[in-house]
Amino acid sequence: MLGPSILAPWPTVVAAVDHAEAIPSFDGPAVRQRLLDILGPNGRPAPDWAESGPVPAEPAGAFALLAAWLAVALQNASGGRVAQFAAVRSLDGVIHSACGYQDGVVGRAALMVAGRLAAAFLDPDAQTPPRALLGAIANVLDLGRRAHHDHNTRTLVERARHRDIPVYRVMGDYPLMQLGQGARQHHFLQVMGSRFEHVGSLLCEKDRSHAVLRRIGVPVAAQRRVDSAAAARRAAAELGGRVVLKPSRGHGGVGVTVGVTTADEIDRAFHVAEASDAGAVLVESFIPGEDFRLVLIDGRLVAAARRIPAHVVGDGLHTVEELVAVLNSDPRRGSVDIDDLVRIDLDEEADRVLARDGHDRASVPAPGEMVFLRATANISTGGTAEDVLERVHPAVRQLAEVVARAFRLEIIGIDYLAPDISRPPDEVGGTICEVNRSPGLRPHAEPPSIRAGIIDALLDRYFGHAGDGRIPIAVVTGTSGKTTTCRMVAAMLAASGAITGLACSDGVTVDGRVLRRGDSSGATAARMTLFDPTAEAAVLEVARGGILRYGLPVDAADVVAVLNVGRDHLGQDGAETVADIARSKAVALQIATRAVVLNADDPHCVAMATQARVPVIWAALASDNPVVAAHLAAGGTAVHAAGSGEDRRIVIAAGGDATDVAGLAEVPSTLGGLVAANLRNAIAAVAIGHGLGLSDDAIRAGLGAMGTGFAANPGRFNLMRAGPVRILVDAPSCAGDVVALRDMIDRLPPLAPRVVAIAHPGNYPDATIAEFAATFAGGFDRYVCYDWDDLRGRPPGVVAGQLAAGLLAAGVAAADIAVIPDERQAVNAGIEMAGSAGLAVLVMQDDSDPLRSVLAEAGVDGWAFGTVAAWLGEGGNDIPPLVNFEALG
Repeated sequence: MLGPSILAPWPTVVAAVDHAEAIPSFDGPAVRQRLLDILGPNGRPAPDWAESGPVPAEPAGAFALLAAWLAVALQNASGGRVAQFAAVRSLDGVIHSACGYQDGVVGRAALMVAGRLAAAFLDPDAQTPPRALLGAIANVLDLGRRAHHDHNTRTLVERARHRDIPVYRVMGDYPLMQLGQGARQHHFLQVMGSRFEHVGSLLCEKDRSHAVLRRIGVPVAAQRRVDSAAAARRAAAELGGRVVLKPSRGHGGVGVTVGVTTADEIDRAFHVAEASDAGAVLVESFIPGEDFRLVLIDGRLVAAARRIPAHVVGDGLHTVEELVAVLNSDPRRGSVDIDDLVRIDLDEEADRVLARDGHDRASVPAPGEMVFLRATANISTGGTAEDVLERVHPAVRQLAEVVARAFRLEIIGIDYLAPDISRPPDEVGGTICEVNRSPGLRPHAEPPSIRAGIIDALLDRYFGHAGDGRIPIAVVTGTSGKTTTCRMVAAMLAASGAITGLACSDGVTVDGRVLRRGDSSGATAARMTLFDPTAEAAVLEVARGGILRYGLPVDAADVVAVLNVGRDHLGQDGAETVADIARSKAVALQIATRAVVLNADDPHCVAMATQARVPVIWAALASDNPVVAAHLAAGGTAVHAAGSGEDRRIVIAAGGDATDVAGLAEVPSTLGGLVAANLRNAIAAVAIGHGLGLSDDAIRAGLGAMGTGFAANPGRFNLMRAGPVRILVDAPSCAGDVVALRDMIDRLPPLAPRVVAIAHPGNYPDATIAEFAATFAGGFDRYVCYDWDDLRGRPPGVVAGQLAAGLLAAGVAAADIAVIPDERQAVNAGIEMAGSAGLAVLVMQDDSDPLRSVLAEAGVDGWAFGTVAAWLGEGGNDIPPLVNFEALG
């Protein structure tokens, strides 16, 4: 699940528990302990079991929770930072295991392995897991270590989320992150932002930075570039005998050897640097003193730390090896890329440093004696650090600012060597060792406020002190009217001057530019608008199926609207009742941050109002709706229609005040009130626009820009002509939509014969398809049943046959039904049957592009009519007056 869903309020990996009835009762704490024993050090610290929330009572619920808990433990063991886990029921009562995730692939793998591992240990006699499961655990840990964020990226992401800045991973196997949405987004690679200076970054390589610093008079170590061990020995002699060898690129102390003097040591150090494959080998003079890391943002010093090489402190009782084991038991010590501290390895370099100081692994240091294990002070080689910002001498600060300005990087880490950072560099021989374009933040992990301050200073540079990088977002859900309402709101935002992204059943567009065609009411398509770097606002249609299968596309939206709740899609995704449908749509209310728009004429919408956490704006056809009346009396806001006939207007009412927004003539999508469904959609759109804080002028302009032509709103009461034949194209998806369509047709002057060509998606139960066809029965003279171009797994002709069966069952005579599976043939047949005196109604499904070509081939030459009179031609002025809208219900 990409976002909040009916199963959990957070992005989730879920798995259904199969064979639930066969799961025995078990001793939960005992099983958890045995599982932790299997994971060993990887499983600690374990997720807090108390954070799980309520659990289904039966053993399957306890098992689901156990698997979710274990999946979190596996993810965290591999470097993740996940906390949420739960056992939940879906709409159809199936128990699910649910866990949060940082990387979706790792989360799925972890939950899969966790379920198998937990099942293996339900047997109280089980002691060890099958060999295959041990391999699977190792694979999950390896997968996570490669996929989860490195330390810098994780720190950035955590701080951004703390500030409510949305975070999106751009690439699954690369730490490139998008912070913010649309036109307010910025990309970060670790702590390097999208404004990063490329030239300055290139200059940070060790030999290049050395040249830059020398030419401006900054104190640096003497340096030579060598291509052989013999050349390294000669360079060492020239530089005073004691030297440092390192590669010209790289980070984390990889390939660096400090303080070598003998020929053998120099030869070994050369080969270590060369083997790192990080550029040429450099030999530098050894600079005595302590190692300090300075971090500057925009040339301002924000952090300073003293880095201390990996070491143990003797107690007079334990050996060096035993003391290292104690240090490594610290849960903060882990892998090089992820954790705040790194495990110390007793390797050849440790042995060299120990021997230098007269020790070995078996030595027992005296109480209080500090025994070093590395010559480098990098945290990545096991070192530690302390904050020294308050001790930095003004002259050191000034020197660091000069260096930062020379490289023109927004963030820079400077390695400074000196006996004392509280004294001027020229007094103590302070020297710049290196500069870093993406400085690691682990030296500044304690206290946590230091590291947070660094990231905050960086984020302030991009988002401002209080900015969150979010663009205005409206989320619209409901059974019918979603696409039209979304288009209206998008037009309002465009009228306000915002470049607007729109994701709906017709596709994804930004500022009219098509990003994707076809049904795009799911979470993945909706996010395309948030990733587009030009989008300044977004309107997202969210369908029931998307919510149930993938969760919501965003974690927050300024306004969420639920237009209505109907019987559409019953029997799918576990939704067996209208109440289930309502529950799925109500999930969206939890992400609203400014307002919720609900239909006061729909009892299901009225019932869900108690779940809103922000003010509700009610939308209704009439002001005398009791819910609206009570809301206005309490000082709330509502949008409704007022007046009658051609004087009918849309009004925003707040307390005792009311503002006229637009009359029917200013809402062309209603065709002067003929399309009652679009009047309701327009009322909802006005409520959403008002909730977004748009001006009345922008709302009015948006409504005026929204027509009923096929290009503007395909499949929504589109009037067109093929020569003399009048055609109406609509895309009803439920019984309520068909009622609205028939209501419109019934209020037109008599046109005979009335012919309807019906299609339906194939991924529905047969009964649902037949019921849909039955809603057309009695309203037409002839019926043509055809297959939509996407059969969705059905054989050709089956859906068309089910539609015909539904019509027959509803009393339509067989002689009036034609089954023509091919879409082109069906459309042509419907137009031919209607003739010049009749009406051909073409029912499309989802994607408008295939039908567009079919209609063009059928001879459609008039695609949009501004008035019904123009579409009707002769007799067009005989349209009856439009009155009594309240009777439409």
